Amino acid sequence: MELGALICKPSNPLCNTCPISRNCKSFIKKDFALTKIKKKNKNKYFLLKVYKKNNKYLLVKNIKFNFLKNFNIFPMHELIKPKNFTQNINFKMSNMNMNIKIEYNNAIKSIPLSYWIDPKKLRNYTLPSFTKKIVRYLENNK
Repeated sequence: MELGALICKPSNPLCNTCPISRNCKSFIKKDFALTKIKKKNKNKYFLLKVYKKNNKYLLVKNIKFNFLKNFNIFPMHELIKPKNFTQNINFKMSNMNMNIKIEYNNAIKSIPLSYWIDPKKLRNYTLPSFTKKIVRYLENNK
């Protein structure tokens, strides 16, 4: 940390005082430009299932996906290379472009790690902004 903060600075590095300059690739090449590794956005497709009962929405604890792990989200599953996919919502999350199709369901089966939320009391719940945005979308597009 000290070395990077005091000696190996992006502009005007102090190579003559650096203890490791003889093994430094930038010093050897005389190239001190910073290069950022740019991650490519991945397009992913999801089918989000909305269960509504008594004006409340069903959420589940996310144990399936690596994003928003252990947070409460709507039941959903990933679709691999779907044909004729028509999305309702698009979210950008980290390096993922999430294309989401919403499917409304009436029948409810027992889903483990689930509970019902009241959209009118949305601020009373500790939810990821992803889930709150979907609730707002659903409420605005009834």
